[in-house]
Amino acid sequence: MTTPLAAKIAREYGTPCAVIDMDRVERNIARIQKACEAAGVANRPHIKTHKSPLLAKMQIAAGASGITCQKLGEAEVMAEAGIDDILISYNLIGDEKMARLGALQRKANMTVAADNSTVIAGLPKAAETSGRQLPVVVECDTGRKRAGVETPAEAVRLAREIAASKGLVFAGFMLYPTETGWAEAQRFYDEALAGVRAQGQEVRMVSTGGTPNMKNVGKLKGATEHRPGTYIYNDRMQVAAGVATWDDCALNIYSTVVSRAAPERGILDAGSKTLTSDVCVVVNMMDEVVMVRGEEILGVLPVAARGKLR
Repeated sequence: MTTPLAAKIAREYGTPCAVIDMDRVERNIARIQKACEAAGVANRPHIKTHKSPLLAKMQIAAGASGITCQKLGEAEVMAEAGIDDILISYNLIGDEKMARLGALQRKANMTVAADNSTVIAGLPKAAETSGRQLPVVVECDTGRKRAGVETPAEAVRLAREIAASKGLVFAGFMLYPTETGWAEAQRFYDEALAGVRAQGQEVRMVSTGGTPNMKNVGKLKGATEHRPGTYIYNDRMQVAAGVATWDDCALNIYSTVVSRAAPERGILDAGSKTLTSDVCVVVNMMDEVVMVRGEEILGVLPVAARGKLR
């Protein structure tokens, strides 16, 4: 079905075209900010979903304490735009990245994550380059089997290594519990907290994530912040998880039916490069998205941190 807005977008921008509904974006920002505040934790949204300084600034203006980035290139774009409190939630390794991280820390207050001794051993080079102490959180795997140490004992050991490294400051822990694994995450955190306190350290930052866990936000006793990302646009996975409705989905791909070879079959001009499995990958495929409000086209928004390496 073609609507007047869809026809106008097709004429002016062609298809396939990623379109964001700014009314829904603003509602999503306000709703999740309110939920974090009600739970007593700071909101540190992950920007990999939108990769836009403009949208990151909207999140901060609504009350977010800072942002989360997945890689240096994203953080560099955000710092260049004037965003000052950035967590990089991924291991950084190598002299080239340490030089960039050090330069970045001269512009913004940075915190980085680490889950092994090799990463920690390299980070003092960044601190030396910046001339500032670099806060480091220990990433903990509490059930997702992705990055992160798998035992509280490992977390305590890495906290000790961080504190003993020149230019580094142990800042706390970063967790991403499964949606049903918060009791296990609490036991992990409690044991890790007791361990670091036994060696004379304190924890100022305990970061949980992400959007599918909004139903659990604040459940971890001791958490100081939450890292939701997809919520700004939402998708079918968030709807299935019960943390969003279809009316909360702010990003759509406008496409054209280019073939009806048979009554039961249609071919679109949008394939796997646009209709990806989740929202975070969609925007990384685009140089820009089109912003709309109601039936009005507001203009284009560059995906400024897309594919940014340097």
